[in-house]
Amino acid sequence: MLVRASASGSLGCQVRLGIAPAKHTACSPVPHPISSTAPRVGRTRLRTAKVVHGAYVSKKPSSLDFVQASALPVVGLTAWEAVFDKGKVQSCDHVLVHGGAGGLGHIAIQYLSGIGARTATTVSSDIKAEFALGMGAELAIRYRSQDVNKELKAWSGKDGADVVFDFVGHDNFARSFEHTAAYGRLVNTVVSEWPKGGNAMAEWKNLDVSFVNIGLPQIARDHRNRLRQVKVLNEIANMVDCGALRAHIDRVVSFEGIGDAHQALEAGETIGRVVLRI
Repeated sequence: MLVRASASGSLGCQVRLGIAPAKHTACSPVPHPISSTAPRVGRTRLRTAKVVHGAYVSKKPSSLDFVQASALPVVGLTAWEAVFDKGKVQSCDHVLVHGGAGGLGHIAIQYLSGIGARTATTVSSDIKAEFALGMGAELAIRYRSQDVNKELKAWSGKDGADVVFDFVGHDNFARSFEHTAAYGRLVNTVVSEWPKGGNAMAEWKNLDVSFVNIGLPQIARDHRNRLRQVKVLNEIANMVDCGALRAHIDRVVSFEGIGDAHQALEAGETIGRVVLRI
């Protein structure tokens, strides 16, 4: 299989810098070490072709070209597992999406809007707030200038949101316990430290805390869950072709420009996805 394009996110930045091993990106065809003739990005050489079992290949949305379609699989699948499998969101639930203008966040907001959930999100700027509201969010909280807890409680009328999606991680994971209402659900997708004091707040509030790692079926060679993910990706493709879902692409870069793109990602300067044209 020839690789035409690949989207890049925070994990790609970590692989480029040598912080995360390339084997952790086994769900993606691109950031794997290969021969010395392959293009190099940072400390990692990139694949331009890959052998793939036919049963594990999903269809491309017919309405998108390869570059556009490459923005979808990782965020589409991760957000799907977060919203539907782990979050178990129902219509009219009050939901908080951290990082609503990011790759995961803007896809999750569209899923939530489609099932009738009420969605708030955290963003860093007015431009990102406008973007997230356009994706279907009801409330955009500027976390740099506004008190997230105060805004969230005023909006939901309760002690937080029914479901919180932490697509930011790190210190934000610990803060997310405060944003989740009693008997609520908190879903994390980024490796993070537990809050100081351990799980005391989660236990007191009777929270369900869960995690999403879509790469595990590839790394563990889990045939059943690989097939399940292919089925989900095909459903995502149908949603795109029906006009019910779209991935926003902030920029398309070449191999030579991926370093600058990663720096923009790390600085929070991008909206949606960054795509690498192969």
